[in-house]
Amino acid sequence: MANLSNSSDQPLDVTLIVVDVPTQKTSQASVFLAPGGQQTFGPDSGLHLESGNQVTLRSRGYHDLIETVP
Repeated sequence: MANLSNSSDQPLDVTLIVVDVPTQKTSQASVFLAPGGQQTFGPDSGLHLESGNQVTLRSRGYHDLIETVP
């Protein structure tokens, strides 16, 4: 599971892209976050997060944030 929060005073449209590095299989989910809002992601939202996966957070007007699941 992953938790995403919007700490800004502006709404955010965010796309999460998860890549299983060894297989290159990807899963993706999009969400609209109100100012101060938050959302939890996991299998129910179509994301399969496992240790070593690469996660990209993408939102228009911002640089992509890329992290690896510990």
